[in-house]
Amino acid sequence: MTYGDIEKEYSTYMEVASLQLGYSDVPQFVDVGDYLSLARNKISKMAIEKMPYQVFALDRAIEVLMMLTEMFHVPNKDPRRLALYAQLRRSSNITVAFREVMSLGLEESARVLTRNLLESNELAFAVLVSAEFSARYFLNESVDQKTFWKQEIAYGKIYRYVSTAYSLAVPEHEVQDYLAHRKELKNITSSAVHCDDSGGFRGIATPVLGEDDLVSIYPYEAISVHAPNHIEAVIDEVYMVIGIFMNAMQAKEYNQPFALGSHDPKNIHSLLCTIDAFQKLVNRPR
Repeated sequence: MTYGDIEKEYSTYMEVASLQLGYSDVPQFVDVGDYLSLARNKISKMAIEKMPYQVFALDRAIEVLMMLTEMFHVPNKDPRRLALYAQLRRSSNITVAFREVMSLGLEESARVLTRNLLESNELAFAVLVSAEFSARYFLNESVDQKTFWKQEIAYGKIYRYVSTAYSLAVPEHEVQDYLAHRKELKNITSSAVHCDDSGGFRGIATPVLGEDDLVSIYPYEAISVHAPNHIEAVIDEVYMVIGIFMNAMQAKEYNQPFALGSHDPKNIHSLLCTIDAFQKLVNRPR
């Protein structure tokens, strides 16, 4: 059955419903694709005008995360390498999804994706710094995954791996501060997962960026005042991921999964240049 066949059948349902309800005309159903495309174009133009740094830097964050992911796509039999590729691919996919949701002005809905990204990256950190964790986590049929989750990930247990990963990128005395910030960000975004009341309000009355004391009750019509900081939080998260993995690549204890000798030097050159430019972009005064 083709798309056209399904559309034609649905049209007959509309006709029958109209007749049964006593109406003389048949309403046309909305082309959701066209509707959202128009909305996306409108929001994108507004976003470029009102928050140019966030729009540009988010795309660069997606680019650099995708390039990092491809570092682990060189075919070989290393299961840890495959685990890193899979987990980073998940993170890059989430970041792309975040961009798409934000491009429709749905900042409140994007909070769920931000929480998902934070947890996905934490698993990537654990795989990176612990061969034992990696061996038990990824495609291991001999491991009871529910038990493993409770023992190694849930109830804050993942943070011992996150702490080790952070120590690759920030001074040791600052690790706990970074962890505290991460936990707070997860708490904020977790409230969206559980459909908190503030999120419900933000979903129906968007506080408009650049307009004091103005809210929009129309969908796909405004950029939330929360959007710039939210996007920057995701950019900063990618910045941290890149810093951790690049320092791990230079550390003998952690660089084996990178298989540096398997890569085309041109790809390494492109990655390093892109990372350097991205880091300078994030660190520039604004």
